[in-house]
Amino acid sequence: MAPRKPVKKLAAKKPLPKVVAKAMAKLPAKLPAKPATKPAAAQTTPMAHNAATCPCPCHPPIDARKYGCWCNCHVLALFCQKGTLATWLLAAAMFVAFNMFWHGVIMMPSYLATATLWLPEEQMNPGYFLLADVSMALVFAILFRLAYTGCGGLVEGAKLGALIMLPVALSLLNVLGSQTTPVEVVQMWALGNILLGAITGALAGWLLKPCSGSACCK
Repeated sequence: MAPRKPVKKLAAKKPLPKVVAKAMAKLPAKLPAKPATKPAAAQTTPMAHNAATCPCPCHPPIDARKYGCWCNCHVLALFCQKGTLATWLLAAAMFVAFNMFWHGVIMMPSYLATATLWLPEEQMNPGYFLLADVSMALVFAILFRLAYTGCGGLVEGAKLGALIMLPVALSLLNVLGSQTTPVEVVQMWALGNILLGAITGALAGWLLKPCSGSACCK
């Protein structure tokens, strides 16, 4: 075997000068850590957080983590939008006008033929008819704004409006099962509800106009 080469001894560290040693002794044992800060691009505001986690046209500044996306985006903020109020007013006017024409003109012969089933005209209270139309128009406007994307225009509005009023038409099956109302009358009621929803939805789609900034429109 070849003899090993002698290993050089490490040179001993030179002692620091006294001035430097005193200065280092005065330093704290551990420097305070710098507070962690997010980069400017990563910092998010409540509005940006809601827009990222709960995409919708309103983008309200309410914390979605506290109230939930559905409540935050649609129930609270939707009532404050001009589009909801305009849709409600349009739907209320349409409901009143359509029902006056449908029940007062189209279905009047059927009502006269079954006069024994209804109250006399002088005993009827038109205030309840008006209250029903305005209340249903409000529900229609809220549901329409919740589901309307703006990408289909009038066609999407008509389909959505008919779909919203479809449960009202289907609920009339209970009338056939519990009352003596003629089937023809109930069928006309159901048809009128679906037509009313389709026409009102098309007008609401025209009122709100398609949203060119929506993701589905690109």
